[in-house]
Amino acid sequence: MKEYEIVFKSGEAIYILAEDLEDAAWSAYDIARELNTTIKDVMPTHVKKEILSKQLACRKVCSR
Repeated sequence: MKEYEIVFKSGEAIYILAEDLEDAAWSAYDIARELNTTIKDVMPTHVKKEILSKQLACRKVCSR
């Protein structure tokens, strides 16, 4: 199982464990219905960490 971040339109984020992105998306859908809110994004947390680390590295190199 992998960890996924679910971000709602309000900006609130929760983390879940799921087998794959499709399973995470369906779980996000169910949670959003229970909370009466809208999903903004569902992303594996490892992808988010990779993107942020690349952006930070670029800022350090690009700002020189």
